[in-house]
Amino acid sequence: HLVQWAASHVGFSFPAPVGSQLAMCQRAGTLMSVEQAIATRGALLIHGPNTHIAISLGNGQTMEAKGQAYGCDVFPASGRGWTTGAYVPGVPVSVKTDRSGRAS
Repeated sequence: HLVQWAASHVGFSFPAPVGSQLAMCQRAGTLMSVEQAIATRGALLIHGPNTHIAISLGNGQTMEAKGQAYGCDVFPASGRGWTTGAYVPGVPVSVKTDRSGRAS
């Protein structure tokens, strides 16, 4: 519920669980590649469709709640098997791209 809580604190409604969050992003057209999400501060990284979601810090790390064993902390984003990148509909993000339009 970390992502839902964070979105609510900036004035946006975002349902739980992860499957509902992913469906909302799909309907709103806010999906992006995993690579773009890793490079975009505030983007979402999803193990999907119903498993886990994290907030990208845009620097190769995530903020996420990983349960009682790890708590809520910063973790590396790479090599984690993310299946989808997205952003909360209505929350502005700035995707870093190179000249070809790819995430940089």
